[in-house]
Amino acid sequence: MIQAIYSPDGKRIAVVHANKTIHLFDASTFDVLSVLDDKGEGDVSIAFSPDGNYLLAGSWDKSLKLWDLSKLKIIRRYYGHNQATRSVAFNPQGNMIVSAGWDLDIRFWYVPTALNLKNLSGHTQCVRSLAFSPDGTKLATSGYDQLLKLWDIASGKELFSVETSAFPVEAVAYSPDGSIIATAGLDNTVKLWDVSNGSLLKTLRGHTDAVYAVAFSPDGKYIASGGNDNILRIWDITSESVLYQLKGHSIGIRTLMFRPDGKQLVSGA
Repeated sequence: MIQAIYSPDGKRIAVVHANKTIHLFDASTFDVLSVLDDKGEGDVSIAFSPDGNYLLAGSWDKSLKLWDLSKLKIIRRYYGHNQATRSVAFNPQGNMIVSAGWDLDIRFWYVPTALNLKNLSGHTQCVRSLAFSPDGTKLATSGYDQLLKLWDIASGKELFSVETSAFPVEAVAYSPDGSIIATAGLDNTVKLWDVSNGSLLKTLRGHTDAVYAVAFSPDGKYIASGGNDNILRIWDITSESVLYQLKGHSIGIRTLMFRPDGKQLVSGA
């Protein structure tokens, strides 16, 4: 499994498989609702639109594909990357998408027309993960160059760039209130950063191997993380303590996400 995400209403789970298909599951029964397969090279990353009507997929063929989930067909393609994308996202307003990956470009697109609005550059190795701020005005990016960067979207200005460790960063997440950015990577830790100035607030230690996935709970009180030690950890942010260690995966965890109501989470390996 490459990625698993909840729909905004929490009723569906979309899963990208290494077999080049995207499955949509009922989040309550886990019945397969539909299979998205364009017979292409396969997808690397996915994101639901804020209204849940569309699914964006970044592909190994260097394009982005927008699926209409009511029609189960691709209604738009976005071209411009010259290598595969590793992360895609919708802005909270749903009218803009962003993509980034191996070609180092961070590209913004206007959803209705596929117009490439602007490109940002600054990473020197693959851009592995990205996340919009809750108000949609900023973008956090991280990559294999060990850097966490924060961008002002309107101006394209880099607000800060910090070296997180001596190892690649695999995941980045914004807190629901927009004040904290979490990173996770090959240094076996989860780090919390102050959005206002890029300073390190806390380092959560407990994983015994690389951490590949991180997510805030919807209320912002907890963080979930998972990686190569096969254990899903739930952290209390205030106390920095591990509340739960969930075991069940036999191989490294690569993806996780809280359900929008915060009562469940999905993880995949």
